[in-house]
Amino acid sequence: MTAAVYHLPDDVSVQRRQRWLAVGLSVLLHGLLALFLLGNRMSTPPPPPQIQTLETRLITLPPPPEKVPPAPAPEPVVEKPKPKPEPKPDPKPKKADVAWERPEPKPKPEPDPEPEPEPEPVSEPETPPQPQQKVAETAAAEPARPAFVPEQVAASDLQSSYRPLSKAPPDYPRRALMRDVEGDCTVTYTVNKAGKVEELAVVKGDCHPLFEKPSLAAARQFRYSPHKIDGKAVAVTGVRNTFHYKLR
Repeated sequence: MTAAVYHLPDDVSVQRRQRWLAVGLSVLLHGLLALFLLGNRMSTPPPPPQIQTLETRLITLPPPPEKVPPAPAPEPVVEKPKPKPEPKPDPKPKKADVAWERPEPKPKPEPDPEPEPEPEPVSEPETPPQPQQKVAETAAAEPARPAFVPEQVAASDLQSSYRPLSKAPPDYPRRALMRDVEGDCTVTYTVNKAGKVEELAVVKGDCHPLFEKPSLAAARQFRYSPHKIDGKAVAVTGVRNTFHYKLR
């Protein structure tokens, strides 16, 4: 089988080529134009935002007007009183106007002056007593108050030594006897208002340890006569007694 091949004339093929060439050029130009326009849009920066400025002005107020003190009221004008005209003396009557002249009366004899009465003695008013006198009179009228009596006194303030009425010697410690120990022991205490001993304590450094208990026991049995001030019994503090322990 044989195929038939048709050949177009040369003029027709040339026209087709020109037509496609024109279409291609047109498309190319439009593409270039589109790229150019798009590039211009992208390269052109957006306009900067407009910054709105707000202007403020400081207005200086004028200083307030100074207050003017009101003018003082004018003092009232006091008119000086006009001097009164002195009355004119009456004119003396002339002798021609007098009908007659009166005879001048004869002077009467003056009586003897009466003796003046003696002035009565005037009693002077009594002066009120002064405040100091009142205080002295009041103090004299009030009874004498009793002097303040303290509740207790120190043994060192007493003029004489405060000695007990009864004083039994302490027992000699057995341990001190076995060791042949001798010594002294000073005890301090308070004598109450009844004359009894309380608040006992050993003076540190003035008592051998073996003699502390018997010394306190002996001092607790002491009895004193109550010390009195103005008839009132008071306690005596700081009373001391020293016990001597010696072997014969």
